Amino acid sequence: MTVATTLLAPIPLKAGSATAIASPLTGLQTLPSQLLLAEIIRGCPRAEVVEAYETKTYLAYICQTYDGQIFYRGVNKNNGDQINVMDVLITDSGTYYATNGAYTYWVDRQQLRVTKNGKTIFSEPVLR
Repeated sequence: MTVATTLLAPIPLKAGSATAIASPLTGLQTLPSQLLLAEIIRGCPRAEVVEAYETKTYLAYICQTYDGQIFYRGVNKNNGDQINVMDVLITDSGTYYATNGAYTYWVDRQQLRVTKNGKTIFSEPVLR
């Protein structure tokens, strides 16, 4: 059974930019499970995975492009929505963070957290 005939090519990003991809898949005939959706959208397209995290709702990746840029990739496991945010930084305690306007995405081995203007608007423990 053919699940996907075409994957949407990743959009090149410039430093300091973010791209939200509302529908990352095209040409789907059937999607038998959410697990399959998660498998299709795992990893860092056109980049290497530096770190990978999973919460109940999200897959979070720290990715490195082949020219050395580091970016954050977050993927909603329920619907496939994605965001890529360039220019990831790391704290002394090992927490990665990337800022896109008012939003900052924080991830480490304990939790994934999103803040807006410094206030936490989402937080989930990391499962693995």
